[in-house]
Order: sequence, then structure tokens, then C-alpha cells
Amino acid sequence: MPKASKKAKDKKADFVKAKLKLGKGKKPATNATDTSFKARSVALPSQNPLARALARAEGDAPAEPTTAKGLRLDEVLLHLRHPNAGARREALTGVQDVLQVGVAQGVPLGAREGETAKVVRAVGALVSDNETVVRKAVLAFFSWYIPALPTTALAPYLPLLQLQLSSALSHIFPEIRIDACRLVSLLLEHAPAAIVGAWPHSAAVAGTDGGSTVFEGLRLAVGLGTDGPVAGFGAPAKLVVLRTVLAFVSHALAPLHAEGSARPAAAPVYEWDGVQAGSYRPGWLSRSDTITSDGALQLADLGHGLFQTESDKVDAYLVDLYTSLHPLFVSTFLESAPTAFSPSITAAPSASRDVHVGLCTVAAQLECMLATAILAGSSPSASSSPHSAVRSTVSDFLRRLAAYFPFAPPPAGRAPAPALDPAGVAPAFALSLAYANLAVLLAPRPARPTYAPGSARESAWRRKARAIEAAWAEAARAKASGGDRLALHRVAEWVVDVLTPSADALAPPLPVAAYTALLPIVRALLLVPSVLVGADESIDISSVVGDAFLTHLLRQPGPSPARALGDRFVFALLETHEASHPDEAWLVPRGSALRPLVRRWAEALPKTLWELGNKDEATAEDVMAFLIALPAMSAESPYALVDKSLYQPIAAKLAPYFHLVHPARGAVSGPWARLRAPRPHKLALDLAHTYAAYDAVLPVAVERAVAGDDKAVAYWRARRA
Repeated sequence: MPKASKKAKDKKADFVKAKLKLGKGKKPATNATDTSFKARSVALPSQNPLARALARAEGDAPAEPTTAKGLRLDEVLLHLRHPNAGARREALTGVQDVLQVGVAQGVPLGAREGETAKVVRAVGALVSDNETVVRKAVLAFFSWYIPALPTTALAPYLPLLQLQLSSALSHIFPEIRIDACRLVSLLLEHAPAAIVGAWPHSAAVAGTDGGSTVFEGLRLAVGLGTDGPVAGFGAPAKLVVLRTVLAFVSHALAPLHAEGSARPAAAPVYEWDGVQAGSYRPGWLSRSDTITSDGALQLADLGHGLFQTESDKVDAYLVDLYTSLHPLFVSTFLESAPTAFSPSITAAPSASRDVHVGLCTVAAQLECMLATAILAGSSPSASSSPHSAVRSTVSDFLRRLAAYFPFAPPPAGRAPAPALDPAGVAPAFALSLAYANLAVLLAPRPARPTYAPGSARESAWRRKARAIEAAWAEAARAKASGGDRLALHRVAEWVVDVLTPSADALAPPLPVAAYTALLPIVRALLLVPSVLVGADESIDISSVVGDAFLTHLLRQPGPSPARALGDRFVFALLETHEASHPDEAWLVPRGSALRPLVRRWAEALPKTLWELGNKDEATAEDVMAFLIALPAMSAESPYALVDKSLYQPIAAKLAPYFHLVHPARGAVSGPWARLRAPRPHKLALDLAHTYAAYDAVLPVAVERAVAGDDKAVAYWRARRA
């Protein structure tokens, strides 16, 4: 018995709770690990931004810019790699906040060392982000950052951004490619030279698009080299891609010598002392005025080609590119035209209709731009097989557009007005311009006249007329097809209709952007003689279009931008026509209806000066310079558009510009006294001296106008001496 009770007690010993004695702690387990530590202070880095935010709220802002939460730029950029899309989007907002705070502290964007490199590298990596909200935030950030950042600060990091864009343009997801195209369009607005590079020269020479990785990405985006064109894109997305391609090509094919409308710094400037009269070169001779909607064609370049290739390789590359893209242009137009120009306004919603109108416009503009780059510098009678194929393809595309020409916008009052394109022209009008450019491109045009030496008895104007007639005869041998001639006549009728005032008094006038884009078409039609479109035609294109243009120009008030553009346009035309050896074969027949209109326009130039006053002194200088050059420009020729009989009416109308006697108010100073700059003051005195011999009242009016101004009196008397 005792042995059994002892065994029972031993079994219970393992489960008996040890009794604690008073004042004694619990004994540690035999396998316990000591985790205790001792430290003088505890650092919490996550509280540093909070401390900076509190200091900023109390008015004690740190030297380095931070967000409202106290995060510095490096700390915010780390959040751009956060796995949560919302955190990445919020981090982009934080980056913008940090940069704006830095600007508020007096440090411009890009001035801090390493700031631009960090931002471009980190934010550019999100162009290919899989989340739509993040990519939209990236576009919004760059839409603010790139225009605000100086070009010199952004330029060193554009190659890195181009590599990131190229990766996004070739992404497997079409949504990412679309957003990448939007970013390319933004960069083309602010840094086109860096994005375009040496394309198409580099692509033609190297055999690849090595000069522009961006264009190679755009080719993949539109479907070149893939299974299908613009695969997986809807109409809005397709419009984004094609507009980006159009922007890239337009910048790449623009002439390298294109200049703005500002006067060059080296142009002679009038001063009261030290400059001889007559040394001023007018603006319409000393600068190239851009007169197209995209800036790609200059007034001096009309008729000489949009893009002069430097080698046959470039020309062959452009032909291959056009051949590969042409089916895309045709299919895009054929798919969108029925919806865009349906007779029923209810056939499609307004937004969808605008998208399809935009697709038709972009397809036609790309066709026109590439075809012009290839064909504008070649003769219509050239036997080159690639050029002949391109000309035939363009003619086929023109016939497909002809069914809808002229392209009209939706009826007013039944649909909202469509958005204007970047050039400020309505899409339907831009599409009509593309059709007109293609028709003019296919029209026969004479080559540059060859002025062979004639006999000693033959006058200069006879040699000029003979050379121009020979150029016309040479061009007439390569007559256009019947469809192309019909297209040219339809374009002429459309131009006349656009320039003719509407019967509706409430109809808006022709916008300046549309008028500017129309001028190259007007010039091309003016330079087409009747022998080149067939003697059996019912109208003379040159006379009809010239009549409509000059009539429209005479209706414009002097201070209007359209009048300034139109006057400079006529200045250049007259310079071409009156030159002894012009580069273009243009000669207005002696019985043409244009001659009295040109005379009427020239006689109205003093009135234009009066209306301009001091509102637009630059345009007033151009008008004065043209009038000064007019007597030297005129030649003793039966073909001259201006002759000596025009000088007396002009001189008689110039006198009130300086001084006049009003029946009720008495002696009144003319607009000359209100000119602010010294240059137009002096130029006007040169003008008065040029025409003083043709009217006795003009010198008297000038004497009264300059009275009281010692410098003006001295200069006028020196000119009259």
C-alpha cells in the first residue's frame, strides 16, 4: 500500500503549480531569451516630416522646400515606387507641391542642382504605369512642368525621356501607347527640335529610324510592322495617334530656314542722324512671312517645294513611308466620312461626329504633307517611276475626297460648333484646305523660266515674255487628267465662294487663321495660266480668283490683320511680276480683268496709311516702303501692272496724311504727327519726297506738318535739296 501512494504522488508532481513566496518574483523559464535593452535616446525617422510640417505651420519654414506634410523631394520621389496606385498618384501631386514651394522661395525650376534629373527620371518611369489614374496624373504633371521649365534645363534629360517614351509607345497595352502619344504631342509643342532630331535624314542615311526613336515608336503605334494598323484602337484613340504622327511629320518636314514674323535684328533701323535715306529694306522683302496654318510653308518658298531633299536617299525613304501609310489614310477616311458628313445631323452623336471629322481631317493632312514633300520639287512631267506612282496614288485619294468637297460643318443651331485645330482653323475648313492643296499639287505648273540672251534690238520685257511663254508651253505638254482639272476648277470656285461676302448679315467674317491658310492656295491659282488647264475651259482661273481676292482685300479696313496679310501678299506678287528675271513664270495678260483691280488697290494704299495711323506702325512701314519702291519697280513694258499714270493719284492722296485744311476745323495735322517711333516718321518723309514731283500740294502739306520740329525740318530740306 505505501508503495502505490508514493507512485501516485510522483505522477502528480509534474503538474503541481509551484507556490510563490511573498516578495519573490516568478522564476524565468529555462529556455527564455533576454530581450531587454538600454539606450540614452530613441530615434523615430517617420516623425521628421511631422516635425517639419509643424515648423512650417508655425511660420518657421525649413530651408529646403517640402510638401504640406513635411516631405522633401527625395522622400516624395521614393513614394513613386509605392505598390499602391493611389499612393503613386498622391506622390506626383507631392512632387509638384515641392517644386512650387521651391519657386515661391525664389529658386526657379531647374536651378537646384540635380533636381531636374531626379524628377524626369522618376516621373518619366511612370509613363508605362499599368494604372490609368497614375498615367493621367503623369500627363497632368508634365503638362505643368514642361512649359514652366526652361528649355535649357530640360534639354540634357530629353534623351532619357525619349527612351522612356519609346518603351511606352511599344507597350503591349494600347492604353499605355495612347497616353505616350499624348506626352509626345506635349513635347512636340515645347521642344520639337529635340524630339524630331535629324529625321528623316538620319533614317534615310542609316537605313533605320536611328535619328528618332520616338518616330519608330509612333510607327509601331499606328501598326506599321505589326499585325494590323492601329490594332485594338477605337476612333478616339486612333485620332490621338494620327494627330501625334501629324505633329511629328509637320515639324520634321518644315523648312529649316523658317523664320517668325518678327523683324531680324540685323535689319537696318531708321535714326534721325547718320543713315542715308533709302537704306531701309521693307519688311516684306527682309523677312519671310509664314502664311500657312502650321508654319511649314513660307511666302518666299511657294512653288518651290515644302521640303527640299538633300539626297536621293531621303526622297526614297519618304516615298517608302508614304507608300506604307497611304492605305491607312484611305481606310481612315472611308470609314469616318459617312459618319462625319452624313446628311442627317441625328445620324451620330455630336462627340462621335467630331471625332470622325477629326479623323478625316488628319488623314487628308498627312496625305497632303507627305505627298507635297515628295512631289513639290519635281516636275509634273518627270518620268521617275516612284514619283509617277505617288502622283497616281494622290489622284486616286483626291477622287475619294471629291464626293464630299467642299466639306461643310454641321448646320448652325442644330449641333455645337466643332473645336478648332491647333492652327485655329475649323476641322471642316482644314479638310477643304487639304483637298485644295492636293488639287494644286497635281495641277501642271511651269518650270523656272530660262532667260536666253536675245538680239540687241530685243527689249528686256520681250525676252521676259518669250521666256515665260516657253515655260508655259513646256508645262502644257504634261496636262493633267480630266479629274484633276475638274478638281482644280472646283477649288477655284470654293476659294471664290469663301472670299465672297455672305448674304447673311449675321454670318461671322472669315477668321484670320483661315485667311492666312488660304493665301498659298490663292497664289497657286493665280500662277496657273489658262493654257495649262486647257483652252476649252469655261473660266479663267487666274482672273476669277484674283478678282475675288482683290475685291475681298479692298473691303477690309486698314487696321485689320487680314488687310495687313493681304497687302504683304500683293507686295510679293507685284515684285515677282515686275521683276526683269522672275523665278516664276507669271505674266498677267494685257486684257486681264486683274489690271484695273490692281490699280484700284494701289490707289487705295494712302487711305490704308490714314486708317492705320499709329495703331500698327510696322504695317504702316511696309506700306510706305512698298510705295517708295513702286516707281523703281515699274518698267516701261506693256505687261507692267503699274505705270507712271498711277503716281499722280497716289501723290494727291498722300497730302492729307501730313496736313490738311478741314472746312469746319481749319488746319489739322494728319496721322503722320501721331506716329510714335522715329523710323516711320522718317520713312514717311522719304515717301513724300518720292512723290513730291507728281503733286504740288504734297510738298506744301509736308512743310506745314514738319514745322516746329527742327530735326524733321532739317531732314526734309536735306532730302529736297
